[in-house]
Amino acid sequence: MSRLLMALLTVFVLNESSLIAQKHAVGEKDYRKWKKISSQRISDDGSVVSYMTEPLLGDAYQYLHQRKINLLDSFERGGGLSLTQDNGYALFKISPGYDTIRSLKLEKVKKSKWPKDSLGIYDLSSNTLIKEPSVYSYQVAEEGNTLAYVQEEQIQSRGGLFALLFTSREDKKENRKV
Repeated sequence: MSRLLMALLTVFVLNESSLIAQKHAVGEKDYRKWKKISSQRISDDGSVVSYMTEPLLGDAYQYLHQRKINLLDSFERGGGLSLTQDNGYALFKISPGYDTIRSLKLEKVKKSKWPKDSLGIYDLSSNTLIKEPSVYSYQVAEEGNTLAYVQEEQIQSRGGLFALLFTSREDKKENRKV
């Protein structure tokens, strides 16, 4: 009888512990929480480390760690980081937000009317960020510390009496749309 009770007690304890230790199945909500790590980069001397985290839906973050001063910076919607040869500047594109692009797609707005990417220029010595709007592409020289980027031309509207008198009707219509 005691062996039967001992066997039943053992089965009961093992069964209870297996019920407690069960984990839930991985579902869609779990996938939405996961973030992919990509675009890992280490500078030549190892003083700067960067990586990007991308969720399944939403905006990515660009992380930049400076080893000398033990500083971790993050940039929302950043990606495609490049470093100058002397590790003085970090350059990366800042894309429009996920929600912005999604709403434009749902409204079926032409891609030419979408907001353009910006260029983030981060000065590693003073820890300051400079943003250049409407950048199509950029390139960092392999040797030296030269940067080149292609930016959309900004049209400045002229005001005043002469501008009103000498602008054509087509220009006035175009300015209203902008």
